[in-house]
Amino acid sequence: MSDKRVRKYLQVGTMECMLLCMGVALLIGIGFFTLGFWRTLLLAVLLLIGMFIGGVTNKREMMSDISNKLFPARAQQAARNLQLADQVRRTVNSKDFDDEPEEGPAAGEPADQAEEAVQEAAGAFADLTEEAKETVQEAAESAAYTLESLDDQAQEAAAEVKEAVKDAAEAAENFAEEKAQEISEAAEEAADAVEESAKKAAGAAGEAAAGLFEQES
Repeated sequence: MSDKRVRKYLQVGTMECMLLCMGVALLIGIGFFTLGFWRTLLLAVLLLIGMFIGGVTNKREMMSDISNKLFPARAQQAARNLQLADQVRRTVNSKDFDDEPEEGPAAGEPADQAEEAVQEAAGAFADLTEEAKETVQEAAESAAYTLESLDDQAQEAAAEVKEAVKDAAEAAENFAEEKAQEISEAAEEAADAVEESAKKAAGAAGEAAAGLFEQES
């Protein structure tokens, strides 16, 4: 079979590719009905493995392409690493190294510079520590003053509430006394009215009895 014929079987949209896909689908369907799903799946996997082993020449390149398609971020990172390694290699190859080392600063200068840097860092740390100490002290004083002010306000509010309760109790007591006095006066007036009514009724009864007595006599 020529390569052109094989390409037609593998090119989507051709009659050969359609017939090939139909044959594969037919074989899969027969496998499902005769062998079952899992057995057919295992058989398909084994066939794919055999096709990969016998039909793929450069297996490493194919696996790399599949990995790059499945994990594009990893492929980009590998490409960046290769690019960086290539740049380092080019830099190393293009750089001229002299046989004699260049004259550098004296050995004592880096030590002096390091000592000065350490001293400067220690001084800066001491300044920061002092500033932090002052800041914490100011914050503590401010918090203490705020707490004292809140305590005074709470005491004043408690005293005001106590006075208000006392005034309310006195007002309630006065109101109760006034109502009790009014009720007592109303009761006395009612008693007087009842007594007068009783006297009038007794007088009227006496007069009526006297009139009856005179009529009988």
